[in-house]
Amino acid sequence: MTTEHPALTTEDDNSRLQLALVGAQRGFRSQVKELIAALQTGSLLVPLSRAMANVPAGEEVELGEELKISPQLLTSPDGELFFVAFTEAAALEKVSDRVEWTTDGGPMEYCTLPALAALHVALEVVDGSRVQALVIDPGSTAELLLQRHELGSIAQGQELPLVGYVAEIPAGADESQLISELDEPPPAELVKVLDALVANYPDVQAYHLEQSFNRERDLEPHLCLRLTVADLTADRSELHEALGEMLEGKLPAPGYLDVIFETPPDLEADGLSS
Repeated sequence: MTTEHPALTTEDDNSRLQLALVGAQRGFRSQVKELIAALQTGSLLVPLSRAMANVPAGEEVELGEELKISPQLLTSPDGELFFVAFTEAAALEKVSDRVEWTTDGGPMEYCTLPALAALHVALEVVDGSRVQALVIDPGSTAELLLQRHELGSIAQGQELPLVGYVAEIPAGADESQLISELDEPPPAELVKVLDALVANYPDVQAYHLEQSFNRERDLEPHLCLRLTVADLTADRSELHEALGEMLEGKLPAPGYLDVIFETPPDLEADGLSS
């Protein structure tokens, strides 16, 4: 480990890591897998609030439990704290100059860690309450925010979708999605709400609940609601809004569902399917 410029990895290793960070911004499980592979050979720079005892600046030393790292934390405009790490010194220094970081009141210092080791250090600090998350390369095109559960999985080499990112990308027609019958009956409160929807909206003829799983996007299966609408001109945005209000707080984990609009078989036979 060094306290100045990286000596643990090559420039190509960290260029690969930067590209993997950009890819992981899409949040797909396969791109997180590529990020994990890049983390195996990359390094990350962690700014220090206090200098590391018995580690001269610029000297590479073996990692050990006796080494104590006191990281700088980045404060958001609304006062939230984040653990930060960087892929290159220039990016770190740019942020440091802006927020006026110091180390023991003097010039800012940082340590360079194998990227996976840096994630394990972050995991000791990020608790989801006082320190919200890890941000890698904040303010850059490669910026990536990892919540504690995401950080823990990635640090263990287990890929998962980053749902906060992937939710921003509309589902593509070529994406693989498994839809099946429910493993167990839906909650009675949910059934009551959907029955009320059919009763109060004449355009809705029927509904059917299934479960859906997209491995690239989902952490676990979630509900899929099929709504049969009698009128092809029905205001679906109004139905979506009504559903959102009626279902708030009533969905089982993971707390969301897909909605698929269908038309009755007789309309489909007449060539009027939506």
